[in-house]
Amino acid sequence: MDYITFEIRDTGEGIHKSKIRDVFNTNQQTEQRKVSENFDDIGLGLPICKYVCEKSDSFIRCFSIQNKVTVFK
Repeated sequence: MDYITFEIRDTGEGIHKSKIRDVFNTNQQTEQRKVSENFDDIGLGLPICKYVCEKSDSFIRCFSIQNKVTVFK
């Protein structure tokens, strides 16, 4: 089977391991937007990526070290 792998690294503040699942949750992203207006978008990019991956019989994963790096594959 042929496949393509993409990897995105973000060297920002990282994500606490208890919150990693939340980044793919549409409801969590929109609720967080209501709490804080400091963001320019509504944070639906990762839930949409997950949806597209699942519809393509694929997947997306997230690894993070808080205060260091987050990797999406």
